[in-house]
Amino acid sequence: MRANTMKKRVEDWRPFRRWLLGDGRPASPSAPEDALDYFKAQWEGAAPRTFYQSFLDSLAFFERAGERPEAERLSDSQAVKNAVKAFTAKRAL
Repeated sequence: MRANTMKKRVEDWRPFRRWLLGDGRPASPSAPEDALDYFKAQWEGAAPRTFYQSFLDSLAFFERAGERPEAERLSDSQAVKNAVKAFTAKRAL
């Protein structure tokens, strides 16, 4: 992976990690609700349309890099993928 791409993934991840810790959750998300609640918080904060897919890409990167078992990867969760599509479509309106 290119250095700039890796830097972008880290930049996209840091606010999520801070949000998790600030909300009293573990630093590593363990359930789809962690990502879905974060999406809702970002929606209220008027996140740009591109935010959701960038976040999903970052989540997938860190899950692969951390060697999280495929069955436990939130980035592969249908609920998370559907939420990305829904929030992206809403922002496009």
